[in-house]
Amino acid sequence: MNNNNELKIKYFEKCNQISHLLEKRFRIFKRMDEIRTDSETIDDTEQDTNIKRYQKHLEKVNSKLTNTERELEEMIKTMEPDLAMAPFDKLAKEYNLCKEEKYIIIALFFQGVRGENRFRNATISCRDLLALLGYYPWQFIDKIQLIKNLIQHQLINYRRPFDGNNIFDYEFYLASKALSQIIDETNWLAEDTENNTEQSDSIIKTAPKNKILIIRAPLLSFDQIVLNEVQRHDIEQAIFQMEKGKRLLSEWGFDQTIKYGKGLTMLFYGPPGTGKTATAEAIAQRLNKKIGIANYAQILDKWFGNAEKRIVKVFEEAKIFNCVLVFDEADALFGQRLNESHATDRTYNYMTNVLMQEIEQFDGLVILTTNRELAMDPAFERRILFKIKFDVPKAEERAKIWRTLIPPNAPISDDVDFNELGRRFQLTGGRIKNVIISVVFQCGFLGLEKITMDILVKCAQRELATIKRESIKPIGFLN
Repeated sequence: MNNNNELKIKYFEKCNQISHLLEKRFRIFKRMDEIRTDSETIDDTEQDTNIKRYQKHLEKVNSKLTNTERELEEMIKTMEPDLAMAPFDKLAKEYNLCKEEKYIIIALFFQGVRGENRFRNATISCRDLLALLGYYPWQFIDKIQLIKNLIQHQLINYRRPFDGNNIFDYEFYLASKALSQIIDETNWLAEDTENNTEQSDSIIKTAPKNKILIIRAPLLSFDQIVLNEVQRHDIEQAIFQMEKGKRLLSEWGFDQTIKYGKGLTMLFYGPPGTGKTATAEAIAQRLNKKIGIANYAQILDKWFGNAEKRIVKVFEEAKIFNCVLVFDEADALFGQRLNESHATDRTYNYMTNVLMQEIEQFDGLVILTTNRELAMDPAFERRILFKIKFDVPKAEERAKIWRTLIPPNAPISDDVDFNELGRRFQLTGGRIKNVIISVVFQCGFLGLEKITMDILVKCAQRELATIKRESIKPIGFLN
């Protein structure tokens, strides 16, 4: 690791320390406020004792914060006038930010990076941001200008609460403008520090694993999947729209007449194992974007309003990380709206409306995959520009899948005939993958040095038998 990289890591370590100390001070302030208002259960003497105890903790935190700030200032002096190694201070210099405004950027960045639940994942409310800076509630009115300045510079964004318009309940997150500058400055960290466990707390992750939206690098490219001509034509057109569409709309003046709905929504439908998710991976790889997969287990909630908030958050994070947003098994969220005969029906319909609104406003790429095309709400279908069907591949396509999934350097017997395998076994790509994995383990178990046609056929026949068993519906109480 060169000196510049070492200096950069130390810079982010110091900024991360500041973020931790701000949060620690926030918790102390909050606890002191709770003690002051808890006059019914504790007497004045005990209250004063507890307050003094926390004030000592506060003094220690403030002292550490002052020392860390001083160390950071000395480090920045060694980087000036070029602050390429210090993106937070580079932003502060470019937009003439004060220290408190820079700390808001730092707090939001590390909160999103760590993906923890100290506040609200990647967002922090206006009230909590001002408290992080060390201000008391009676000072919030005067200090809210700090947040307004960052909004005017388009460095942070916000979302309104569902249950009111109190500005102090607004939730803030880093705008893509700020995040892209910081991430562009830190892309190298993923390579240089990926295996360094000693620095795990200070590593900057450009796409942290999130409970609601799982963001990662795509696993497949187009040379690893098989598409027919119709599928490839529609996908190439969609990729062109994502790469050139905004520029084309702007050059022809449509950005003045069409203010929203300029994103792209695609629907992939067809039986399981036909390559829907794999194709989404390949599109993300082609666009040089990460893929973000919505996690329904964390989105859906029995309490009114929670699922809606999490849906909004999914789209916000997809925008922040500029990823291809994928809803696998999309009919779980995009099903038809219900006749409102029960309160739960109204809740579901409200969630559906929020989902449609977010898709309409999202200017990126959304890919929906489903096994049941007709189960989707018609209102969603109007927003889908490309509907691509994934059928069980034809014999020629199946032969190509066999060839693609078996690497060229694999030990294969001369009698293996991919065309024959494609003709004899009507399997999807996912099923063919299962067969090949079984073949590899069977060869190892039997001590075979090469993959033979005989063992490929036997494993393919076993997979067909599995499909038949799965197609038989259980009876009685298990139905």
